[in-house]
Amino acid sequence: MKFGIRSAVDVVFKTTRAYSGEGQDYLLKKGMEWEKGEPVLYFDSLKMATTEGTAETVYAQGGAGNPKLIAWEGDKAVTFTFEDALISAEGISILTGADLIDASASQKIRVHKKAVVQVGENGTLNFTDVLDGETLVRDEVFGFIVDANGEIVERLGKATVNESNLITFTGRTLVKSESVLIDYYVEKSTGVKEISITPDKFAGYFYIEGDTLFRRQSDGKDLAAQIIIPNAKIQTAFNFSMSPSGDPSTFEFTADAFPGTLAGDPPGAEKRMYALRILED
Repeated sequence: MKFGIRSAVDVVFKTTRAYSGEGQDYLLKKGMEWEKGEPVLYFDSLKMATTEGTAETVYAQGGAGNPKLIAWEGDKAVTFTFEDALISAEGISILTGADLIDASASQKIRVHKKAVVQVGENGTLNFTDVLDGETLVRDEVFGFIVDANGEIVERLGKATVNESNLITFTGRTLVKSESVLIDYYVEKSTGVKEISITPDKFAGYFYIEGDTLFRRQSDGKDLAAQIIIPNAKIQTAFNFSMSPSGDPSTFEFTADAFPGTLAGDPPGAEKRMYALRILED
């Protein structure tokens, strides 16, 4: 029986162990518990996926012409690589080994913003309407005078902001109708998710299952096929390309296969690096 392979693959990452969510024993977010074998993330927008198997060969050579006499093979490796058209915050966290932080009342996150504001009557610059209810970080406000084209023409330096969000600058009196570029931060307790990449945390291990279709040559029927890597280490490498032209950025995941036990295998079963199942019925 022969098959053709062309269809895309849908992939799921599952945990290889339980996580308590306490201390450094966490996945994605601190405080989140996971059971062993629990699905963590589904990938259903893949552009391509490849599986590469390699092994190194060494030879005993001798005699006239030094021909190869015997071969030994070892250092077997299986690498699974896939490219996703879209990505989530959870996907970036897995790819980079980063912590996911949700803004909360106890852990506010600063968000940088800038706005051009017109000076009002009597040289006043009230920032309340611009904030629209957000909480301004008053000790991190800076200003610049801009011209009609939006170009910076004068540096005002650090601003003083009172409780009513009235902005003033030391040594400079603002004039009505002047345009001032304000650079500032607001503190958010909701609606912000931070992906925090630290130098000491790397992408982890996952149980990977992929669903695809193999087309049978004899009758053209598409048969379900499953790719399984029971113990895959995600490589901590990423490249996000941001450009206003050309094709949009894609996101590449590379997983090194290590020996592991497939779900449903009995205790003591032989460990496997990779399994391919074709459902013929």
